[in-house]
Amino acid sequence: MNLQNSDVLAKCYGYARDIDSGRITSCKKVKLACRRFLRDLERSKDPAYPWHFDEEKAARPCNFIERFLSPTKGDYDRMELMPWQCFVECNLYGWVDKETGLRRYREGLIVVGTGNGKSTMLAGNATYGACKDNERGADIYLLANSKRRLCGADGCAECRGGRQRDDRYGAADRRAVRRQRRQRPALRIAL
Repeated sequence: MNLQNSDVLAKCYGYARDIDSGRITSCKKVKLACRRFLRDLERSKDPAYPWHFDEEKAARPCNFIERFLSPTKGDYDRMELMPWQCFVECNLYGWVDKETGLRRYREGLIVVGTGNGKSTMLAGNATYGACKDNERGADIYLLANSKRRLCGADGCAECRGGRQRDDRYGAADRRAVRRQRRQRPALRIAL
């Protein structure tokens, strides 16, 4: 394990322990997620338990995001994920089936307030999933409660009131997406 991986994993494990012990205040669902993570780490030592926490796979997306993404807001030289972000990334990508090596989680729901790094994390996940997750032809779905939310403040021409998309292809596109979803699992992250 290299130094970058140990830093990421230290953030992940530290965050889970700090939430579980009460050093960091959080809601009930975050506490339960951290307890499940710590409990599953212990259970993964049992040969009968089907899941294994692969530290290399867990740290890889965090290292990718920190290395290749640059902060878009603020006066920062480099990207550094917060502990909660490392915890989420490690959970999504680190748990794998002992026999097949396939991920345990294919979807993640991330609900945090404005200005807490969701957009950066989402951009990193989309980029990583599309080119570095060792899955050919990966499908990446980005979900939001409105198109304006997905496009950002400046948004696309359609959100700014510019030229509208031609709806001739809308229904067919939606049917094709639904067919693809049924055929092949994908990593989905909702904001």
